[in-house]
Amino acid sequence: MGILGNFLTKKILVNFLGITFVISIIFFGNQSIIVLKEGLKIGLLSSEIIPFISLKILRDLPEILIISFLLSILLTFSRLNRSSEKVILLTSGLNDISLFRITLRILFPLVFIVSILIFFLTPWSKSEIYQFKEVSKNRPAYIFLKEKAFQDFGKNIFYASSVENIDDLSQELNNIFLISNSDNKKNLIISRKGLKTHNAQTSEVFLELYDGRIYQDFNINLSSYTEFEKYKLKIYSPVKEKDSEENIVNEMLDFFSLLKEDTKDKYSEIIYRVSLPMMLIFLTFYNILVTEANSREAKNYSFLKGLLLFFIYFNAILFFRSQTYNDLLDFIFAFFIVHVSFGGIIWILFLKKNFTIKF
Repeated sequence: MGILGNFLTKKILVNFLGITFVISIIFFGNQSIIVLKEGLKIGLLSSEIIPFISLKILRDLPEILIISFLLSILLTFSRLNRSSEKVILLTSGLNDISLFRITLRILFPLVFIVSILIFFLTPWSKSEIYQFKEVSKNRPAYIFLKEKAFQDFGKNIFYASSVENIDDLSQELNNIFLISNSDNKKNLIISRKGLKTHNAQTSEVFLELYDGRIYQDFNINLSSYTEFEKYKLKIYSPVKEKDSEENIVNEMLDFFSLLKEDTKDKYSEIIYRVSLPMMLIFLTFYNILVTEANSREAKNYSFLKGLLLFFIYFNAILFFRSQTYNDLLDFIFAFFIVHVSFGGIIWILFLKKNFTIKF
């Protein structure tokens, strides 16, 4: 089995990597269009688009890997069947269970990777996507400075004779006029040059002024002022939403956080995350079974059968997840009913194929 196992493992791995690459490129292009449209609505900056797309890809990566591997199994064994290579493998002493054992060389590491993604990285990416949207929605229009126009910064009034854009949030300013209200006093700040800067990590926006004067409480006295070479003022600081019942949903919690609370909605999410790796294992064996066809037949429905059961299985998981979340089913019953049902169907198919059971 060593040489044959290596032969099959190589073919499956090559097909898996190729399909994953193709699906990822398609998904990236699709998400790019969606994010560009969404970015216009919620106010994403151009520098935030690629990170936002990357988070969405990470969010959906488990499903991409599962679909890619199942397709690679169908593709590999269908090609072997058409070229009669699978017939040779079966006549050499291998059976469907032996072929399934060979796939475990890739399947077990993949199940581990998918589990890590679903349990920890996917919830983190969903939380980051949520924060991205919240920061963009709450980002005030005034941080985009305009020339020859008075703008209100809450307690500040800003004016500049000229504004030149450097990038998304960085701008060069000339002849700046700023009224700052603090402690019931109005301070007038005049500066020849300035620079608006953006901290990409914290999303804070600062106004740096150069070679200017500060007239403190200028309504009373304009003769008293302080000259400065550099003066830095924070004009915007985003407030990230804290973990609360209103803003944090189960999909944003990692696996250990879900286990801390004994609630139905948490268990429904646990069912979903545990079910996906199990579905991958069951459907891998099923896809090996359905690729057994007559190589002389013009039509081969193995891809249709494999994809059809995948969509039925996946939607069944989503259905029982929602039933548990709405407290309509016990979570243990919901978990077992879906996997026992599909596992039983696959096992009956195996028995019927290998032992010619008549129904």
